[in-house]
Amino acid sequence: MTLISESNVQKALQWSAAGSFSTLHQAIKESGATKSTTYYRHAGRVPRDQVHRKNCRLTWDQEICLAMWIRDLQLQYAPPNYIAIKYLASQFTKKGGDLKPIGPDWVGRFLKRHPQLASSSNQSLTKDRITATIPLLIGDWFQHVDEVLRRFNVAVCNRWNMDEIGFQMGQHSKGKVAFDRRCGPPKSLNSGTTNWVTSVECNLC
Repeated sequence: MTLISESNVQKALQWSAAGSFSTLHQAIKESGATKSTTYYRHAGRVPRDQVHRKNCRLTWDQEICLAMWIRDLQLQYAPPNYIAIKYLASQFTKKGGDLKPIGPDWVGRFLKRHPQLASSSNQSLTKDRITATIPLLIGDWFQHVDEVLRRFNVAVCNRWNMDEIGFQMGQHSKGKVAFDRRCGPPKSLNSGTTNWVTSVECNLC
């Protein structure tokens, strides 16, 4: 279950317990929670994700906090790698008195318990490339191109496309990071101090 779905279920249960609605059904309808799941929880059924949590190193709330941290870093163009995730998880365990190191397979199992999360190779981009994806910043450029095409009456058949690829000098293979699927593929911001070599391919008559 995603964080949003779980939040809706908890909201419906809280509203019902507080007497905000005369029936649980009304609370479910207002919160947008899944009907069957909410009734199961109201009857005392343990969530599927928490059935086998006796041997888990982190509490469910701690794992939710870790998942939200991953999402927050992704939105800041700084998706965390496995080392960073293991480090934060170890801080949680140490706080609870568990001093055993986090195992090498723990992050993979953690991601499986949270289906909204995944791992992938990280795509490193400079600040200019990231801002170039913001519609408000590039809209004027497309408007200018459209005006030029109309001014010179350039037919569609005479508009050509060039394919460009860049090679970042001094950068090795992309690292693997964790990310939230709902936010799209992971992208990180680099300093932009490295050099780029550009190859351009175009169609010639």
